[in-house]
Amino acid sequence: MDTTLFQDKHTAYQQLIARVRASYPAYHEATEYEKGQLVWCNDCQQEINLWSYWQDSLDAKIMLVGQDWGCPFDKVFLPTMAQIQKANSGKAYSYTSDTPSQTDQNLIKLFSEALGKDITIPCDDLFFTNFVLGYRTHGTSGNYQKEWAEHDSAFFKELVGIIEPKLILCLGKATFRAVLTSLAPDQKPRIGGYNKYIESSRNPISVATSSGMNIAVFALAHCGVMGTLNRNGKKNLDLDQQIADWKRTSLYL
Repeated sequence: MDTTLFQDKHTAYQQLIARVRASYPAYHEATEYEKGQLVWCNDCQQEINLWSYWQDSLDAKIMLVGQDWGCPFDKVFLPTMAQIQKANSGKAYSYTSDTPSQTDQNLIKLFSEALGKDITIPCDDLFFTNFVLGYRTHGTSGNYQKEWAEHDSAFFKELVGIIEPKLILCLGKATFRAVLTSLAPDQKPRIGGYNKYIESSRNPISVATSSGMNIAVFALAHCGVMGTLNRNGKKNLDLDQQIADWKRTSLYL
């Protein structure tokens, strides 16, 4: 990769992070508590999202997008936050060095078996982020508000413009809708049953960027416990169906 181009991307990325961070104090004050307030996590210093500490290549071919990270202040995430604090201080770290969540374990298996990638180490063609860039003050799931995505929609579009991936892998229906609303609001399809849509010929949707390239935006199931159950028709928690879904994405690389 051209060094000048990398420097331009890095500068644009850091400027974007600064603007996202600056937007959250006022947004926190404006949101109603019943809808769930969001805050910026002060430990998210070098990246746009805590998940980006896992994979953060600005030259990524594949961008993985989740819904929101959850609450970084919960005890269950203390080991992960300790790794992020190591990263911020310039020490060697591993996002998954401690016991990963079920979602993270499933992601490791999906990338390995479907795309042949070991995501327990840094990959130069991957970038991970959640669409919602703020953090819950308590709890990690449920009570999702589409207003959260609306706040970060323009920021997400700018992030995609910096990275220019070939594929965007969307975990879950809400994430898929938010990504399309951000990048191509006139191309949002009628989804109906999400499992049927995942398997349909309408998946992925090709989105044209301002630079003239096309990005394949894939609808995928969330790979946590509930998302996996839903993808399997409530029958089991195996990943066979999702591995098949993910293998389709490699045709667009």
